Amino acid sequence: MKIETELEADGRWIADVPTLPGVMAYGESRQEAVMNVKALALEIEEERRDWFQLAAYGLARAYGEDEPEYSEADCIKE
Repeated sequence: MKIETELEADGRWIADVPTLPGVMAYGESRQEAVMNVKALALEIEEERRDWFQLAAYGLARAYGEDEPEYSEADCIKE
């Protein structure tokens, strides 16, 4: 995961993940900002996986299948 950092005018560091729009976090140090944004990105990715699993299950049920035929790899593209 690519993380970009920048020192703000007020002395705080901001880190963001360009491939995940809106995923950014501040820290008092560069290391803290990176740690914070990694935690946020992992949380977002986990929620995205959960959503895709629910969507796949819903689609399978809508088409009369007992179990979804979709895997996480089918749903998530990086």
